[in-house]
Amino acid sequence: MNPPSDLQRAAETALADIVAGTGKRGLLTYEHEGNSRWKVMVSFGTAETGVFVDAGADWPDLLAQFADGIQEAYIDDYWETWPPCPGHRHPLRPGVDGRTAVWACPASEWQVPIGELAAMRRD
Repeated sequence: MNPPSDLQRAAETALADIVAGTGKRGLLTYEHEGNSRWKVMVSFGTAETGVFVDAGADWPDLLAQFADGIQEAYIDDYWETWPPCPGHRHPLRPGVDGRTAVWACPASEWQVPIGELAAMRRD
């Protein structure tokens, strides 16, 4: 069974932010768990992390869940954080602000929508 297009788009959008900043390719594989539940395996080489999601979740929640899982997979494989927070030593954290999935600084109000880090790197 093919994953729903919104599920794939959310996973690929979150992955693009990591890949754009690091140049390291990530691999996504999808496993249907029943009903609207999916497990998406994220791999950057040796480490593999499963992200369990409900394909029926709101777009911002779905995108933030993938960003969190993909960030975890990257950190597990390379022992470095991404994306770094501008002006701080910690990484940005994925979350939802209103109706927007964001990478946010945990120590300030700085944030950027998930998916825009990749676009910023191309400019």
